[in-house]
Amino acid sequence: MLSNERKAVLIISMMHNISFANFAGNYRLFCDYAFNEERENFNVIIASLTEKFMPTREEVFIVMEPFYKTYKPAWKSFYKLLFLALLLLILAGIGSVWGPLTEGAKKTWMWIAVIVIDVLILFYVVVKRWTMSLVLRDNPDKAEDQEVAFIECDPLKPFSSDFRKSIEIGLANIIHIKVGQTMMQTILNIGDVIITSSGTGAEEIFAHNIPDPNAVRDEIQIHARKYTMPAGSASSSSSEATPGI
Repeated sequence: MLSNERKAVLIISMMHNISFANFAGNYRLFCDYAFNEERENFNVIIASLTEKFMPTREEVFIVMEPFYKTYKPAWKSFYKLLFLALLLLILAGIGSVWGPLTEGAKKTWMWIAVIVIDVLILFYVVVKRWTMSLVLRDNPDKAEDQEVAFIECDPLKPFSSDFRKSIEIGLANIIHIKVGQTMMQTILNIGDVIITSSGTGAEEIFAHNIPDPNAVRDEIQIHARKYTMPAGSASSSSSEATPGI
């Protein structure tokens, strides 16, 4: 009789050694064998695993439900523009008290100009963040929802064909994900998530200034791993997963 831990390891090894499609198709049959038709014990068994039984609980649970998540640039990534807007207000305040623009008409027009510039800066920041998205979709039941999509609009090019860019990479086609950070981005815990596709072998998605980029990279890798199993692994694991284990 298999121990609970051994049964859990058996399921985990099966999940990681065959394609996700094959795992989903054989999940009920395998659970019937491993748990004697007591599949409700699965969560209890996984929760009791120690670190020596890898992968993590999160990696196991993600195969159960559809997963959708959107990543946006961090507000703090626009610190240069926000600092510029604040600096203009400070300089306008100083100039209206001690500078040459203390007269009524000049002072009014100065404040109008500063306020207009600041509003335009804030508008650009809001629109830029709102129109840039890195989207992770992982729905085992829908092949069209097994991808990473990147959407970006450039408010400075409203009449150009480059105004809106949209790129989708299937989770099965992701071959590399890396994080790039400048010194300031490292301090602010933001960074650029760069994804390479097997279709072109080139870096296709550049998602800039994503908060906690290393966690985002790891999360995408966990989901992509289900669809990027080596060819032939399904047949090899099928021969290993026999009742004699």
